[in-house]
Amino acid sequence: MEMSTLVNGFLSSPEGQRATGAFNAQGFVTSEAQRLLAHAAEAAAVHGVGVSPGRVAEALAIRGGVDGATASTLAAAVTPFLAGWLQRSV
Repeated sequence: MEMSTLVNGFLSSPEGQRATGAFNAQGFVTSEAQRLLAHAAEAAAVHGVGVSPGRVAEALAIRGGVDGATASTLAAAVTPFLAGWLQRSV
């Protein structure tokens, strides 16, 4: 499956919507939240069902351009949604 299909699948899933809400609660507007979540979803898909918050934080910091502390906080919030979605979808 192509990466863009996986990312769009996550963003449109119930888990993706809840993850977007979690980012909104941290002060990110929906478009920015979804941009960051796309990076997180790519990292999760590459590493599979055993995705770790550390890999997600790394993707958010390096590809998403957020500072390390923020990336860690966001990763802690979104990793359970990504793991649940991957288990159900892959």
